[in-house]
Amino acid sequence: MQGKNDHYDLSTLPSLKVGVSSSLVTYRGQNQLPKWTEFETYYEITEKKHCGMDYKDSDLVGSKDAERYFGNGTMVNN
Repeated sequence: MQGKNDHYDLSTLPSLKVGVSSSLVTYRGQNQLPKWTEFETYYEITEKKHCGMDYKDSDLVGSKDAERYFGNGTMVNN
């Protein structure tokens, strides 16, 4: 990006969705592609943020839903 602006007004990008996903990756050698496990998406991180993905957006992502974590050490399945 060129120019002096280092930010954009997100209201000008109404279709932008930001999510957080993870996967374990195994490096299999120099001449082989890495092996990825199934992705998990953490909607709890982004669901209440502007442009953040929510559970209703799960059809946009080919992953399973990660367990919810409420900050008290308890994992909760949806």
